[in-house]
Amino acid sequence: WCPLIYNALKYAGHNIPDHWTTYRNPEKQLKFEELSKKLANIHMWNQYAAYILMYYNGPSYDNDFFANGLIDKANEIRDKEAVA
Repeated sequence: WCPLIYNALKYAGHNIPDHWTTYRNPEKQLKFEELSKKLANIHMWNQYAAYILMYYNGPSYDNDFFANGLIDKANEIRDKEAVA
């Protein structure tokens, strides 16, 4: 669970509950919002992140992003966007 990722997805238009995007340090809230917006504006990031969060079910949570064709799917998403 990472509030930055979920807050960025929220800025990108995904339906994310408010309690998933709460940063617990009010002194750094402005920086948190700034970084969330920057992340949300990276081309194709939100499609890739949403796909990983919804469909990645690898054998472990060891950052093995080559498992289960995840990189192939990310490239497929990228290629569809490039054509559009």
